[in-house]
Amino acid sequence: MDLELNGKRALVLGASRGLGMAIAKSLAAEGATVFAAARSRDKIADWAEGMENVHPVECDLSDLAQVDALADQLLSDGGADIIVNNGGGPPPGTAQAAERGQWLAHFEAMAANLFHLNTRLLPEMKARGWGRIISITSSGVEQPIPNLALSNGIRSAVVGWSKTLANWTGPRFTGHLSGFGCSLDELARRAPS
Repeated sequence: MDLELNGKRALVLGASRGLGMAIAKSLAAEGATVFAAARSRDKIADWAEGMENVHPVECDLSDLAQVDALADQLLSDGGADIIVNNGGGPPPGTAQAAERGQWLAHFEAMAANLFHLNTRLLPEMKARGWGRIISITSSGVEQPIPNLALSNGIRSAVVGWSKTLANWTGPRFTGHLSGFGCSLDELARRAPS
């Protein structure tokens, strides 16, 4: 299927493995120029070897300076037409055990810096009159997953932001939310002992 992505520029966050890697590969196969970003540039370089339209970029979303550097790099090189907001989650734990410092640190990495990056890239995207923003969340935004209080709460904030953003961007943009659950093995691993 031709998704008409030739000439489009995509930023995929959390692209070193898993869903981010799969999405980056799929967009590249459809002809998009993909900026695949993650904490480990080397992991991306390994899977992207020989793919001329994939550009590995190192970016730790918990580090605002790295987030700004990524935005600067993209904006100086033409911006992004597609943004895939994706990344790992915080450690498991109950709502009662989550401390204020944990909430703040993980909210900064998983939400605030993500919002900041998108805010920096959106004006140019909007000026071109076309854009796609895809936020990968978790099934925990619909039904909280036991022992994942930080993830359930922070990813719900991403959903609220995404829905609010959709009202601003207008009809030539689409925003998508995808909620993925955990495998049974992952749930078993996260279960309290």
